[in-house]
Amino acid sequence: MLKCSFNDGSGCVNCKFPVSTIFHSLSADSLKELEEIKVDLFVKRKQNIFVQGNVPQYVYIVRRGKIKVFILGENGKEQIVRVAKEGDTIGYRSLLNDEKYFATAVAMEDCELCAVTKSFFFGEIDKNPVLAKDTLTLLSKQLRDSENRMFSLAYKSVKERIAEGVLMLAKAYGFEEDQKTIAVHLYRKDIADFSGVTVETAIRNLNDFRREKLVEIDQKKIKILEEDKLYEIAKIRR
Repeated sequence: MLKCSFNDGSGCVNCKFPVSTIFHSLSADSLKELEEIKVDLFVKRKQNIFVQGNVPQYVYIVRRGKIKVFILGENGKEQIVRVAKEGDTIGYRSLLNDEKYFATAVAMEDCELCAVTKSFFFGEIDKNPVLAKDTLTLLSKQLRDSENRMFSLAYKSVKERIAEGVLMLAKAYGFEEDQKTIAVHLYRKDIADFSGVTVETAIRNLNDFRREKLVEIDQKKIKILEEDKLYEIAKIRR
């Protein structure tokens, strides 16, 4: 069985990880219960964590790795709706709405997660007002992000959407030590799916950005050279 890499086997009570997640407000007793019910998961790159249309049973906390959440359209095209990294929570919205997953979550690299049962999550929300408030805050932020994405897809040009896609992925995943290279392997398809364009269009615009010395592209890594100019192109505030 996979062991949590964030503690020495002493359990969730002494683990440093929950304090950086939605479960930061859990009591010692609740953390002991969490240790008993949680499932430690290791998911290889490109493997599914949950699938659109399936019935949810868990809330997932990302311990390590990076994940994309996307909706699969009738034409088979993916539309990325959010990305997640260490400390983020996924799968909670469908659980709260008591509905099937509206999207699919796939590991973009090898990932380690805590899977928390539906009954534990709902039980803690009932007795823990801080967790309830934090969950509402997460839902509100997701709604705001969704509204912003809908506006971009409806009203922004392709070039603006590609620039925004690069910046949003950088914001979600952070940078490597040089503070310029996005800390995830990005395929052209990921940029295309996030920006709502074809792969060919994404490649063409990324090559334009490269020629304009706004970015460098090395294999599956993107280094942002002129962040301010990308923000200007994307028409979004920093």
